[in-house]
Amino acid sequence: QLSKEIGGLVELSDPENSVIHERSAQCAEHDIKAFDAERYLLDMLDPEDALQRALTLDFGLKLEVDADDRQRLKDFPRKRLPTLSMEEQQAVSLSLVDIVFAFAYDSRINEWESCCETGWNITKLAPSLAFLCQWKNAKE
Repeated sequence: QLSKEIGGLVELSDPENSVIHERSAQCAEHDIKAFDAERYLLDMLDPEDALQRALTLDFGLKLEVDADDRQRLKDFPRKRLPTLSMEEQQAVSLSLVDIVFAFAYDSRINEWESCCETGWNITKLAPSLAFLCQWKNAKE
């Protein structure tokens, strides 16, 4: 059922029946197959103008929380979340790291603006989302 609902977002062919601890290896294998050495070399030797511009742009996200933001946060309904074990907290935290990196890449490449492809970009770039990976440590 999950495969039908998430369609082309998840790179796993059969997410319901894939073994969690094998997903990071599948992700690495996918990256090796998809890597284009010629494109990488071309980008290094003759970077596109858009890439050069993205690399030189100043940080453009607003990080201050203003009164409107505080009010919106107060308006969220209170929910009782399940208590996570230390192992679960670590897994969630490590997954958030690759999602934040994907968000940072998308933000930088799109000049600090979200676009219609932002959600798709982040999903494809974050192994926690694209391959439903679960990390045991930061080195993975």
